[in-house]
Amino acid sequence: MTLPKTSTEHCIQLIRASDADLPFARDLTRKNMASYHQEAGLNWDDERFEHYWERTLNTLVVIKDTGRRHIAGLLRLHLGNSSAALWDLQLLPHFHGQGIGTQLMERILDICRKRGVGSISLQVYKTNPAMRLYQRFGFSVDQQTPHMVKMSRRLP
Repeated sequence: MTLPKTSTEHCIQLIRASDADLPFARDLTRKNMASYHQEAGLNWDDERFEHYWERTLNTLVVIKDTGRRHIAGLLRLHLGNSSAALWDLQLLPHFHGQGIGTQLMERILDICRKRGVGSISLQVYKTNPAMRLYQRFGFSVDQQTPHMVKMSRRLP
């Protein structure tokens, strides 16, 4: 399916994902992460993805465009009592580079603040351009491996 181009102003809805959305989420994440996994010499693990699916707040990212709704991606967040972990922020390739990631990070941080979460962490491949997005939002590097970076930031 070819999706229409959207403008830089997006009306984004976050809709709770159901178990019926698991195949879409798994396939999108597998495809988006394939080159990074290959660089690191890792194999994709469907069972691991499905195991953690049950432990995260799974949300579909929906873009409203001229009266139509398009599923643009997936957001997976684990909310604890005092900290949160961003597990996935995945967009369909058509929606990359349109500022949607920026809008989603604003929403993620807002959700965490409203829940009283004091910090948020994530992991990102060093070669993933999303690392710049996270740095713009005040995330700093806590740990590094040859291929991955663990980042976090405090929330006011």
